[in-house]
Amino acid sequence: MAILAFDTCLRSVSAAVNIDGRVTGRIEACETGHAERLMPLIEGVIADAGLAFADVTRIAVTLGPGGFTGLRVGISAARGFALALGVSVVGLTSLHVAALVAAPRLAGSGGAGRFVVAAPAGRDGVFAQVFAGQEARPEGPPRLIWPADDVADLADTDAIGPGANLLDGRAPGLAALSDFAGLQPDAAVLARLAPDLTPLADVRPIYLRMADAKPQTGKGLARAADSRQS
Repeated sequence: MAILAFDTCLRSVSAAVNIDGRVTGRIEACETGHAERLMPLIEGVIADAGLAFADVTRIAVTLGPGGFTGLRVGISAARGFALALGVSVVGLTSLHVAALVAAPRLAGSGGAGRFVVAAPAGRDGVFAQVFAGQEARPEGPPRLIWPADDVADLADTDAIGPGANLLDGRAPGLAALSDFAGLQPDAAVLARLAPDLTPLADVRPIYLRMADAKPQTGKGLARAADSRQS
């Protein structure tokens, strides 16, 4: 099995190939411009692995949450590859993949009990998902937390990720671990897990908030039919 995995959800872009357990990957920091960086990165890992696109037998993608534009880039690419190659798509949340990146280091430092992965959602909001143990088992789906929201359920939980500081101290024992402030999803981790994931019947993004951009109103041209005189 040759699996192509990629992530464009947060502040990085990554791509990886898993050929029967041998994983080759690349990751780059990326605040903006995910669309411009994704295809060169994919082409790079395909070349690194000595593959052709036609050799890919499964696509793996992070499903969100994340930035609206970046998330759409990844989901659109996954749908396009699946259609062109006639292959299935599997996926995990971006926060789950980040949790799996962090879990070994957390365990090595005596942590990896119960922890929450947090990423900035804009306007002081936080994308968050709770996990437990070295296996980073999800305790529920990702959610969007606003400054006024009750987070009592996160008491005595380590907060990690680039949005952890926004949760620090908001519940008893809820503390941000500064060593993990740069945490990002990595497609190489997703690629390793992809053989055991169930194919998705419908590849849908996880939107926890809508884009800030709003369609213009009152500025459109009148339709021809509306401007006719009787």
